[in-house]
Amino acid sequence: RAACDSAAVEAACTRRPDVVIVGSSAGRHDGLEVCRLLSGDARFRADTPVILLTDDTTPTTHRAALRAGAWDVWAGPVDHALVLLKLRTYMRAHLAHDRRDAHPAGLLERLGL
Repeated sequence: RAACDSAAVEAACTRRPDVVIVGSSAGRHDGLEVCRLLSGDARFRADTPVILLTDDTTPTTHRAALRAGAWDVWAGPVDHALVLLKLRTYMRAHLAHDRRDAHPAGLLERLGL
């Protein structure tokens, strides 16, 4: 967990988290700017889900967040069960990508995995 935008971006780029959840006002930049900084940093894995938490439920904000690199936008208050289900879905996709990177194409199928 990072308190300011530059620390959050640095941590996400170097620690390689499974998911990044950005608050709507993180440090000096807003959450949209953090999303932009992450998506523009070559060190950040593009397959890492970035979720923006916001109180702004307007379609304009949702579109801006997706354009900035967020995978999803969660408006508060959040349904905790829904959050866990969505995170599980993102983690499965992230794991599948990692498995593809770790094994040559078709190897898992040939091994029956």
